[in-house]
Amino acid sequence: MSDSVVDGILRDRELVNERRVAIARFFVFFVIGTFDVLALLGVLTFTPLPPTTLTVSIDVAMVIYAVIVLGILRRGIYLPRLKYVVVTIDFLILAGV
Repeated sequence: MSDSVVDGILRDRELVNERRVAIARFFVFFVIGTFDVLALLGVLTFTPLPPTTLTVSIDVAMVIYAVIVLGILRRGIYLPRLKYVVVTIDFLILAGV
């Protein structure tokens, strides 16, 4: 096998795996955001501290971020440095939490 064939296979697998992670990221952020919106509206109570509009704003920003990343990956565009940007932002979100 030549290097270009192996590189192509690795790139395709990386794109598939990044899409899977992006879908999981979207659903996690969407569920968290939905629960926070429901708690803010008083429909659901699941924590002793109710979320504020700032919390819901952060949730909306995270969902938008997840949609952008998912949209880029769903188009099948391979951006080799995207994974580093996404991992950095994910770590910053975790550090902020």
